[in-house]
Amino acid sequence: MSDLTGRQISNYLLLHRIQRSKDSHLTESYRGCHIAVTGEEVIIKLLRTRHPLTRQRMLQALGTMSTFSHPHLLPMLTYGEEPDFLFIVYPCIRSGSLNDLLTRVGGRFSAIQALPLLLQICNALHYLHTKQMPHGNIQPENILVTDSGHLYLTDPDLWRNAPEAQYSTTNLSRGTAEYRAPEQSLGLLRPESDIYALGVLLFHLLTGHPPFTGTNSTEILLQHIREEPPSARLSVASLSEAVDQVIHCALQKRAADRYPSALMLYQAYQTAVLTSPVASPLRTASASTTSLLFDTDNGASQTRNTAVETNQERVQQPRVVPDIDTIPTKPYPCLVPSPVVPDSSPPADRLPTSQAQENPQKKAANHWFAMLAVLLLLLGLLGVLLSTFFFPNG
Repeated sequence: MSDLTGRQISNYLLLHRIQRSKDSHLTESYRGCHIAVTGEEVIIKLLRTRHPLTRQRMLQALGTMSTFSHPHLLPMLTYGEEPDFLFIVYPCIRSGSLNDLLTRVGGRFSAIQALPLLLQICNALHYLHTKQMPHGNIQPENILVTDSGHLYLTDPDLWRNAPEAQYSTTNLSRGTAEYRAPEQSLGLLRPESDIYALGVLLFHLLTGHPPFTGTNSTEILLQHIREEPPSARLSVASLSEAVDQVIHCALQKRAADRYPSALMLYQAYQTAVLTSPVASPLRTASASTTSLLFDTDNGASQTRNTAVETNQERVQQPRVVPDIDTIPTKPYPCLVPSPVVPDSSPPADRLPTSQAQENPQKKAANHWFAMLAVLLLLLGLLGVLLSTFFFPNG
């Protein structure tokens, strides 16, 4: 499509083109303004089609969407048709998209930071699904964010089953292919497809990249169809297993195996975050990890060499700390209590009666015998002294 800057469409003037994607022969976006209302800046999206059935179906869908009203759906100001294309007019959100916000915050969010973002998106999707309108085009570029953190979901997929789009892999950009559910590659779109895209989005928000990437859209779509999604904890080890399980459930290949609704996905994620926001430092480790961390019988050099050899593997897998029950019990000698030697003497209450309590009369007799012996000894000494004094010559 040629550049239409300066052209007037209905009551709006196209100021300049702001977006050109791989499928720009079908869709383009312009920044514009109302010719009668000063300062009203808008975004005008052009859908290039001349196919009668496609135009009829799109106009019908746009008419239905114009009646929608939800705080997290970007409102449609107006829509219409020209000989060469259809057009949609949206309010302009100058603060940018969720993709811009990701860039500003460093590429990813924590599990708790993503909670209010996911809530707003899930609420908007739940509303669309109750209206029997799958979005089909969820990706960070199609989620606008105000300066106050308010999210708007926009740009639903209006090209499904359109002959012009042909829905071949050559007509998809890499960014769009990264969020496609497996069934969308077959031309099928259902609410469960949005649940899958939510899983991809959540993976992206928490790790900084989508689960499947490649050099072209064909390679990425085939990964969605054939390969199991990787664990988010391989990229961010601090994520809890509960959060990782929520993402894994949303990314199931079969639509029936995913969460039944967007709100159920959010409730599961909320529960996972509030109960286990980060990975526990205590985890059951493999034998090799336990040996590396706690086997004191191996030499220090061997441990260092093993750590160097597995350094690359640690980047690809979550850091796991063995559970406390798996740590070998090798206490230090200083921490071993000395053995207690039991007292061999029997307690007083177990002594024989003759030992525990002696006869009081026997005790008194023994006392007098001792005193008598002492007295006789003293008398003997006194007799020796007197005999010496009175008979000095013997």
